[in-house]
Amino acid sequence: MTHPPASLPLLLGKAWHGWLLAVPASLAVWAQADWRWALAAFVVLGFYFLLDGLAVCYLSLFGSRAAIISSLHALLFMLPLSFCLATLALGQAQAGLTWLALLAAYLIVLGSMVVLEWRKAPWPNSDAKTLAWPGTQIKLDSRQLQASTTAAQRSKASWLIAPAASVPLYHVLRPWLEQGSGLHWLALLGNLLLLWMAATLGRPLAQGCKLRLLELRNPANSPPFTSNRLAELEQLRQQTAPGRWLRARFPLPAGVSAQAKPGKRA
Repeated sequence: MTHPPASLPLLLGKAWHGWLLAVPASLAVWAQADWRWALAAFVVLGFYFLLDGLAVCYLSLFGSRAAIISSLHALLFMLPLSFCLATLALGQAQAGLTWLALLAAYLIVLGSMVVLEWRKAPWPNSDAKTLAWPGTQIKLDSRQLQASTTAAQRSKASWLIAPAASVPLYHVLRPWLEQGSGLHWLALLGNLLLLWMAATLGRPLAQGCKLRLLELRNPANSPPFTSNRLAELEQLRQQTAPGRWLRARFPLPAGVSAQAKPGKRA
């Protein structure tokens, strides 16, 4: 999440779809309250996620803040969806205990992966010019982030931690799973998939936090770390009316240049 996708025009085209992230949370509210509360949650969260999608597409530097915020937003999308699956399968009577069990499982998975990925990202030496983290190469002198050849690879631990966290989750849900139908098992399998997705958030969240600490170590006038494709992204943004309007009101931070270097593709 510190790297823009390969297809930048596709990213800009999806800017207006952020409101869809509010659907699971609204359904979770609907499962426990009146439809009016669900509608209010959808309007408020939908507007928030819409603004967030526009900010990511048209303003984001794809640095430390983008990694942290995007990871947390992904978790806010998966948790309500997980709650909905469990509530539909087990009913509202056991919703409180079920939601607590799911929340604990997600925190265990995400916390474990953050610790593992944090330890894989070393601190730089005093004379270092580059820093190699899993999936990311950091150029300390130019303050740029570049996706490495392992950017698409996920930590193998994510395949182990998520199933391991499902063991205590299964024992909590076991009384209802044994008495229920196939819908119960479908909800459990759906939550296992969401737990694995939560495990993949450990890397961007850990690296985003560590990158932010690196920024805070430097003097106040040092620019933040940005994607090495920022010039290419800014050029595409300036070709759209929303991009020009937003950048005029939210200029780039001091020290950050959107000019492509000679010989580089803009």
